[in-house]
Amino acid sequence: MLANTVASPSSGPHTKTPRKHSKQVHFAEQDVYISSPSPYQYTPLPDRAGTLHPALEAGLKHVTYNMTTLPSTVTDKGHLLSPAILMETVTVPPIQSMVIQCPLLPWVIKVEPPKSKQRNFIVVQDFFDCLYSTLHWPVTEDELNSVVPPEQQYFVTNTFRQRTKSLSEYGGLLEEQKNGLKRVDFLGEYVMFDGLSADLNGGGVQWLLQVSPPAPTHRP
Repeated sequence: MLANTVASPSSGPHTKTPRKHSKQVHFAEQDVYISSPSPYQYTPLPDRAGTLHPALEAGLKHVTYNMTTLPSTVTDKGHLLSPAILMETVTVPPIQSMVIQCPLLPWVIKVEPPKSKQRNFIVVQDFFDCLYSTLHWPVTEDELNSVVPPEQQYFVTNTFRQRTKSLSEYGGLLEEQKNGLKRVDFLGEYVMFDGLSADLNGGGVQWLLQVSPPAPTHRP
């Protein structure tokens, strides 16, 4: 399927750059830059003049994030990401936008700083906020029909039913059912964030989103 551009819904090498101005488918602040040492080690990306924040780098397993949940649930070894880490730039040197693709999604994810912020570079918080808002964008019936053949639509709609069924609060279940299908439902069981890898093939997409299913839970 072809990707279509989405318009949303420390000291150390990773510097905190200062600001310049100090029909849906239905079924049934203010910036704070904290100066503190970063716990991450940074390595250059292949064939790229810069580095990606290790919290976002594929293969390092620094963070755990189930993309069906809010960005506030992102953890590192069981601990929520600190405000200092969240306000670090996603790359060194800083960049103004990122274009990300996942093989399971018929859209690209575009990450940019919020228009409400007086800065022109992306921080870690921006990345997770944009990832969540893009994946939780509603999918209309017409859009579903245009990107998924009829014989494959059961897979997406069944994922939606399983996702909403898993909600613990009855009120939340009803609300999500009312909101309808979302882009995250196209991921199936592959809802865990596994980091970004550089797309060395070019073609306008800069990064590839790596995903995996949740780790199995073992009952005693």
